[in-house]
Parts: sequence; structure tokens; C-alpha cells
Amino acid sequence: IKRIFARSILGHGRYAICRDLNRDGIPAFQARAWQPSYITKVLSNRATVGELQNYAFGDDGKRKPVGEPIAGYYPVVVDELTFQRANAARERRNLSG
Repeated sequence: IKRIFARSILGHGRYAICRDLNRDGIPAFQARAWQPSYITKVLSNRATVGELQNYAFGDDGKRKPVGEPIAGYYPVVVDELTFQRANAARERRNLSG
């Protein structure tokens, strides 16, 4: 997880991060190999900073947050600044295409 955040901050996109993780034999969590969509999920998941956000399905069938996020629920993997920097870099890449 820390490697994914570090690579994002350095300007690597999700495809490059996947390629490197798969090449180096880093096991994926839910599949045989890393996929770009999973890199995005990891980078955008606030559980990496220890936060839990409960959700429920609304009448429209979409997930909606319930209550406030609970800080300190999970062990912190990356600090808030690292989380923000990695996601800001990801956003810049999305805008510049």
C-alpha cells in the first residue's frame, strides 16, 4: 500500500503502478494480478488513513454515507498528508490526460 502511494506521488499512473507490482510479484489482495481499477480504489480509500465510513443503500439503490466517518478505527497505513499528496497527483494526471 505504501508503495502504491509513493509511486502515485512520484507521478506514476495506475497502469504503470500495476505493471510494476505485477512484474515484481507483489500479490494482489482480491485477484491473481493487480488491475488499474484496484489501484484507484486503494488510493481513494480513506481506510488507509484509519478511517471507517459506514454506508447504506438509499431508495435509488445507490450507496450513501451514514453518519460521520470514524477516525482511528483501522490501523493507519499512510498519514493524511501522504493520502492527500497521492490523490492530488492522481487528480492532476486525470486533468492533464
